[in-house]
Amino acid sequence: MKKILSVILFIMIIFTSVPIANAAGYYLIEVSVSSVNIRSGPGTENNVLYRADRGTLLELLFTQNNAKGEKWYRVYDFNKNTTGYIASWLTHNINITIQGEDANFDAEVFADVLNVRVGPGVGFTMVDVLNEGNVISVQRIIRRSDGETWYRYQDKNGEYRYIAGWYTKKVEKTPETPPETGDETSKATALYYINLREGPSLDYARIDLIDKGSELPVVGIARNGETEIWLEVQHKGKIGWAYAPLFDVASSPPIDLSKIGSEGKIEDVVNVRGGPSTSYSVQTVLKSGTNVMIRGVGENEKKEVWYEVTVNGETGWIRSDLVITNDKGKSELDKITWTISSNGIDIVMKGKNLSIPSLSMLENPVRLTANFTGTIAKNENALLINLPPIIRVRWEQLDNSVSVTTDLNSRVPFKGEMKDTQTFILHLELPKVGEKRIDFSSTGIYASVEDLDNKEYLSLNDFLNYFNAEPIVQDGSISISLFGKQAVLDKSKLLEKNGEFFISLDLLSETLNVSVVSTDRVIYIDPVLTEYKEEDGKFLFTFSAPPKVKKEKSDSLYLIFYAECGTFDMIDSKERNGNAPPEIRIKVGKTSETVDINTTGTKVTVSIVASKSGSLAGRIIVIDPGHGSYSGPYLDVGATGPTGIKEAVIVLDIAKRLRKLLEAEGATVILTHEVLDDRNNPTLAERCSMADNSGGDLFISIHLNASVSRAIQGTETYYWHSESYNFAKAIQDSLLKNLNTTSRGVKKGYLYVCRNVTTMPSILTEILFVSNVYEESLCKNSAFLDKVAEALKEGIERYFGG
Repeated sequence: MKKILSVILFIMIIFTSVPIANAAGYYLIEVSVSSVNIRSGPGTENNVLYRADRGTLLELLFTQNNAKGEKWYRVYDFNKNTTGYIASWLTHNINITIQGEDANFDAEVFADVLNVRVGPGVGFTMVDVLNEGNVISVQRIIRRSDGETWYRYQDKNGEYRYIAGWYTKKVEKTPETPPETGDETSKATALYYINLREGPSLDYARIDLIDKGSELPVVGIARNGETEIWLEVQHKGKIGWAYAPLFDVASSPPIDLSKIGSEGKIEDVVNVRGGPSTSYSVQTVLKSGTNVMIRGVGENEKKEVWYEVTVNGETGWIRSDLVITNDKGKSELDKITWTISSNGIDIVMKGKNLSIPSLSMLENPVRLTANFTGTIAKNENALLINLPPIIRVRWEQLDNSVSVTTDLNSRVPFKGEMKDTQTFILHLELPKVGEKRIDFSSTGIYASVEDLDNKEYLSLNDFLNYFNAEPIVQDGSISISLFGKQAVLDKSKLLEKNGEFFISLDLLSETLNVSVVSTDRVIYIDPVLTEYKEEDGKFLFTFSAPPKVKKEKSDSLYLIFYAECGTFDMIDSKERNGNAPPEIRIKVGKTSETVDINTTGTKVTVSIVASKSGSLAGRIIVIDPGHGSYSGPYLDVGATGPTGIKEAVIVLDIAKRLRKLLEAEGATVILTHEVLDDRNNPTLAERCSMADNSGGDLFISIHLNASVSRAIQGTETYYWHSESYNFAKAIQDSLLKNLNTTSRGVKKGYLYVCRNVTTMPSILTEILFVSNVYEESLCKNSAFLDKVAEALKEGIERYFGG
């Protein structure tokens, strides 16, 4: 017994846990090495939970000595909202303690912008911002030994977040008003004159007209097989159905959509009716055991739930209690959020009965899609992320699936993780150590780099992938084709690592005759002028790679090529200086003269043409009708209106009308594409390159807007670079004046064409909302489209007129 007691006493001594909290609270410590394992227990034999980087701040809960006599710390990680163990000798005590106390009050931000952090201090990672007037519900007050007070709250995703308490003021909570008793029927206000129909689709007869502004009781709701939502309303003593998006509904009756898309079986002999109630006529009779497919679901004024079903190609309605369905039901996507992770961005998709989606990385534009088959979306929406190269995530309901699309500037590594049937996480990786941005003409990708013998090597595959070029690997060489050049690389001059080839920056520059400048984070690749001559009144230029060209008028007419001058002694030229690109500035004529710039690959021909008359004489305008290009087998037609109007068709029509008006005023007009259904239509990147190589004066991309809410309407215009603002405002003002639409403002937007057309003012204008029934109807009116073109022309004239 003494021996057993001795062993127990020995174990108690070596595994003693010593709490670190004192009267002042718990200490904050930081990781003091480049990277360290956080483990499940006090010792290296325990599982690694994750790794923490140098400078990560942790809350020290207690110390614990293991069997080897090593001192380990039990810590709380604010970044992960979890606890674990870390070797004490790999940390540093910053001599600050924290104490917390529970709280329950609202705090209002009075700073212009207040950073939101994962922990109580400026040393913790910033994950969001709050603006003046934002109110949060404080759950805990954290007081630090250095005098700072921080507030903890939960954000919309349920994550703990911290803000500096001294930038807020306490707000008294308003007592909750008890719910009213009595009639709780939902109300819907008609936004337009709306047809009241016998059933929930356009196939049913019209029984009355609802006046605009009418407020009606909602007694039922249905989602039909065409994914349309309809409301059953009371109107002038009648009960009928009306299309839901044409109403402003404060709250609609709840409806369970989970069975849509499911198979069902009939228990007994059942009548199939023309609508969701026994008041509709019988269309057919089904025998017991008949299988049906559920297309829609509705709840009528009697609170009966009915299914819209398909049998042998025929559609009708059956009361739900007469159909046996799979208990699992249809999967439903309820909510999408995003968070910053240790490797990049996590897009979290929440729902019910979710299955693993199919993931696809698509091009032109670059985007990653996750497709959930047999799934219903609770709503359709988009979240702006704006952490390059990740732009936003958006999701929409398709016929029998939900498509979640992440828009990107360039490809990123990704992987999906199915946590359970309620959660799917899409992990997107951001650039890591050992990667650099490859910058060509102000756009680029991240690529792997290696250092060897004071030389920097670039992943050949990453570089060629950016240009969609394929290397041909042979026994002792690799052949590449780029910028119209054929080159054979000797494998012995390349670095091979894990089956991947890397090319030195010197060899890259020599092989392609391009300028290569490497900085800490970016490798800049610029074209080089290889030939220059004047012949028959024309300027002939040849570059090693396609250059950007910009037109400038001052005392004379100049062209600026963003390229190195190579062996030519150009009087007015600049070499690259950091992120400022190289320039070759050449005088080509008088300010009153007009130049024609013809770019073919790496060759540029500039000629003086006879001056034209008109308010826009000598101007070059690039018009981009939005969408209209292919992505794989699919034609991008943009948004589609309620009656089938396609955005790409309308904006191309407007662009051609605008071109005619501009040419009449002496302008030279470049359309990025002339027809819609052509697989050779340029991608977004090619449209930007076309503009930047044109020597143009203005770039305008014409679009129609869309929203999941059919009530939203109006005009908005986007810009990105500050020098484009005046152009955007001129276009917006002219559209509002001529079209009498609602102003949604001039906005700085992270849009591809606005960012990547850099040699002239570039904007994107959303003329109206094609998803709005009234504004869509305007698109069918040729006279209205003429007014749009005229308004755009006037906006361009106003911009040049100052």
